[in-house]
Amino acid sequence: MDVLKAQGKISSHKTHTTPFICVDTENGTIILTFTMIANINCRMDGVSNITMSPATYILTVNNDHKIVRWNGIWNNQDVPKALTKLGLDPPKAEILITSEEGEHFAAKYLQAISDGFLDNSHAVKCRDFVADYVSWDWSDGNKGSGTYNEFHDVLSKSWGSMVASWIPVNPTVVVDRANRVITISYHCVANITGGIIGENNSLQQSHVLLLHLDENHKVFKMDLWWDINDATLQAIVCKITAKLSTANKDKLQAIKSLGEEIMTGQ
Repeated sequence: MDVLKAQGKISSHKTHTTPFICVDTENGTIILTFTMIANINCRMDGVSNITMSPATYILTVNNDHKIVRWNGIWNNQDVPKALTKLGLDPPKAEILITSEEGEHFAAKYLQAISDGFLDNSHAVKCRDFVADYVSWDWSDGNKGSGTYNEFHDVLSKSWGSMVASWIPVNPTVVVDRANRVITISYHCVANITGGIIGENNSLQQSHVLLLHLDENHKVFKMDLWWDINDATLQAIVCKITAKLSTANKDKLQAIKSLGEEIMTGQ
């Protein structure tokens, strides 16, 4: 609550635009991405300094639907400007990545991911964006750490072999300039085929991708949230699992394992 008190001291008014919402029902996580609108005036009468900053709140709730963890990520580049305008000397935070650099990275990485799904070639397409060693944590229970090739081997044998096309729609990017952290919130349109010729299954979902970049602006840690309990997704995975023949034994086992993760969240 100390953070809220500090925010209350510098802002007399705060509201937000309609948020993008992604709910991970399996893990009790709610992600909100929006534009925060605030009047940074240190509560001085008659003073108005309106700022608009993109933000992402990652909320973890318990079984009683009460928030037990709140992770806030935002670009506060307008706040120091507003405080300076008031004649104050704001704290100087080191800028490790600019907003423009973060937004450019996000756009290029999303395109590389989309291109990789076309032929299950993320290991090739994402080389310029992911570090040599990376950790990951996904809503389907798939989490770990390993080398670049180990990470992409996991992707290739799971969603990479399931999804024939993947398109992020209207992504909203939030850049934490002081920590080299980026969130990308988007609606995803995917065709899930399981690699079966003639099979097509359209899926639309909300996704949020959280990226931590190293000093070379490469991803060394990622979190990805979506609703693995989505009824359409579960029906598609069950349908594809049933269609795969024993002739595709290795692929069948990989898809079955993925299906079990989706159904059990483990």
